[in-house]
Amino acid sequence: MTVFMGAGGKPQQRVVRGTPNPAPDYLTGQQEDYSKTAFPDSLSPLATSGFPTRRLGANGPLVSVVGYGAMGIGAYYGTTDEEAAMATLSRAADLGVTFWDTADTYGTSEAVLGKWFAKTGRRSEIFLATKSGAKDMTPGLTKHLFSSKPSHIRSRIENSLKDLQTDYIDLYYQHRVDPDVPIEIVLETLRPYVEKGTIRYVGLCECSVDVMTRAKAVPGVGEKIVACQMEFSPFEMAIEHTGLLKAARELGVSIVAYSPLGRGMMSGKYKSRADFEPTDLRQFIPRWSDDNFPHNLALVSKFQEVATKYSATTSQITLAWIMHRHPDMVPIPGSRDIARLEENAASAYVAIREEDMRVLDEVVAEADVKGARKPPMRLGANGPLVSAIGYGAMRLGFYAANSVEEESAMAILSRAADLGVTFWDTADRYGTCETILGKWFAKTSRRSEIFLATKSGSQDMTPGQTKHMFNSKPSHMRSRIENSLKELQTDYIDLYYQHRVDPDVPIEVVMETLRPYVEKGTIRYVGLCECSVDVLTRAKAVPGVGEKVVACQMEFSPFEVTIESTGLLKAARELGVSIVAYSPLGRGVMSGQYKSRADFGPNDLRQTIPRWSDENFPHNLALVAKFEEVATKYSITTSQLTLAWIMHRHPDMISLPGSRSIARLEENSASAYVKIKEEDMRVLDEAVAKADVKGARTYPMMDSLTNEDCIPLSEWKGE
Repeated sequence: MTVFMGAGGKPQQRVVRGTPNPAPDYLTGQQEDYSKTAFPDSLSPLATSGFPTRRLGANGPLVSVVGYGAMGIGAYYGTTDEEAAMATLSRAADLGVTFWDTADTYGTSEAVLGKWFAKTGRRSEIFLATKSGAKDMTPGLTKHLFSSKPSHIRSRIENSLKDLQTDYIDLYYQHRVDPDVPIEIVLETLRPYVEKGTIRYVGLCECSVDVMTRAKAVPGVGEKIVACQMEFSPFEMAIEHTGLLKAARELGVSIVAYSPLGRGMMSGKYKSRADFEPTDLRQFIPRWSDDNFPHNLALVSKFQEVATKYSATTSQITLAWIMHRHPDMVPIPGSRDIARLEENAASAYVAIREEDMRVLDEVVAEADVKGARKPPMRLGANGPLVSAIGYGAMRLGFYAANSVEEESAMAILSRAADLGVTFWDTADRYGTCETILGKWFAKTSRRSEIFLATKSGSQDMTPGQTKHMFNSKPSHMRSRIENSLKELQTDYIDLYYQHRVDPDVPIEVVMETLRPYVEKGTIRYVGLCECSVDVLTRAKAVPGVGEKVVACQMEFSPFEVTIESTGLLKAARELGVSIVAYSPLGRGVMSGQYKSRADFGPNDLRQTIPRWSDENFPHNLALVAKFEEVATKYSITTSQLTLAWIMHRHPDMISLPGSRSIARLEENSASAYVKIKEEDMRVLDEAVAKADVKGARTYPMMDSLTNEDCIPLSEWKGE
């Protein structure tokens, strides 16, 4: 193994010149380049010399360049013997790996650390980080309860001090952002602890740029924020693209990378899901499902090839790759035995040559990781990656039983972005929806994080109308595109749909109207809605523009599966077009919260739909009851089971549930992690097949204009 030695023969951290994302200015003066110096293959420097350090934040403390994530000794990764845990902690301290990370929800982790401090008297050697704000993180739960209310934070701080058997905490994190508590309140709650020295530094976890910026701006306490904990590994690099990493550096905050080995996968020791214990957290992560595991191992094998050249392990080359790629980032790998701890610690001395960094960077860039932490899905055969669960924003602006206040709508959008639900869907006819989204983009500057879809082609969608005016004439579409760009306060639209087929305008004319926008990049991808097989086929055949057609939006839910039998789903797959399912919860009825038509507000769109008439409602609820029975087995909601059922039944279909509250948004988002057993899928599929759903899915005029055709190009006479 190749290591670097510094002045006086002490091992030092190293910087590889020319790697991406260079360290900020406040770090460059503290580091030297030892790229010409080698050390014999040995772990001896760990035991004989000071372990290399790295500064947290612009003016924060020095911590060991590799930390120790102590979650695994307390929960989530199978059983750990307390005696073995104590020995591992002692070895970490002996090696100089003294940046330790735990949390109040990591099972017995804090208590084990507290016993170690009491037994060894070595508390002063450790830079200790703990957290609060997550009330329940039990694996398999589909809704985590987050609380940053002042009373809860205070009680958790006191409890952590007691369990850790210490009178101070070096770094205290807000474990997850509580959407209902302003970050300023959180910082003010911590202020007396900071002023007394009970808490020495402050950190955030999995936060947005806006939250971090606001936190840093709190006088007196904000300056103590030195770290932001985010997941980062070869499998998970989203922060490089969301603006979070850039913002952290500008604000003088270090990224502390949790799960830097991809939940241990980069070690190469796991070959299938069967290698995990039954209680292991990874049993619940889609990335390591039976379907995704073999595919994702390809990335591990690429790192193994490079590791072999250095006589290093895959874990060591992975941790070294992180430290080379981001010299200001501190990884905190976990380990439940001394051998793994020593292996991880030794990564601090691995010097990766520039040519091998290029190889690894290229491998990561090209990796098509399946089942990501918020698992992305590809739109179409060769389209963009989008979140597996989208967000249908219609109800923020129109058709809802009660309108959403703008402030609440903005909070919902921020939470969606923070959760990774970044495939957003709106339309020019959804009332104030585009305007609200535009205000959010202007306020947050997070436009680049969102894959934004909007639509035009429907002049009037007011419920109760006897005739809907669909218009895809070129002049109308051009005016609507310009208006959407203005309302959305953006200069590009990721996905632009024809909202409904205009029977009087050939689809080829529609595509040609969109061509200049596509060529300029103003419109990046194209979609259709409620079209026929013929229209979809003709649209895909238009040279230059047809290849940008990646999505077709159709209604799909347990109540509405007709596209499976009409040939539309089959044709879309053959043409390389993804189905985007709107109303996947059957207009919300699959949530189980509606028991009769009277539960809808007087202005609710569903008042006009025959399926939910007084006569049909009780009959159709029988299908909801079947889903509720299965949902109970998984301790999840019926909505979550429904969305998971869609993803299991059609892995290439993307659902767009709407929500007018953060709680409902979080509930829907969590469905991405629900794995339904085969036998339960059979039960659900049978229930859907046998369901004799009564009533049309939408009101009469709209129902007659679905799966619509248009005239052939030869009959077009112009506007």
